[in-house]
Amino acid sequence: MEHIPNVVVAKVNSFTCSDPGQNIIRNDILEQDLNRIVVAACTPKIHEPTYRAVLIEAGLSPYYFQMVNLREHCSFVHR
Repeated sequence: MEHIPNVVVAKVNSFTCSDPGQNIIRNDILEQDLNRIVVAACTPKIHEPTYRAVLIEAGLSPYYFQMVNLREHCSFVHR
C-alpha cells in the first residue's frame, strides 16, 4: 500500500480498536504529519466515534477519516 501515490503509512494491526492500536494511529498522525486517515477494520457503527476522537486528540479534523468495514462487508460474507 505504501507504494500507492500519497500513501505515507500502511500498517497491519489485529487490534486497531484497542487502546494500543489507537495510540499507534495517534502517534503516526503526529510523527508523520498525516492529513488523512483510512482504517480498514471492523464495524464503523461501534468504532467510528473512537477513531474520530483519536483524530481530534492528534489535532486533525475528524472529517478527514474514512473507515472500511472489512469484517461485516468482506470477511463475514465469505465464510
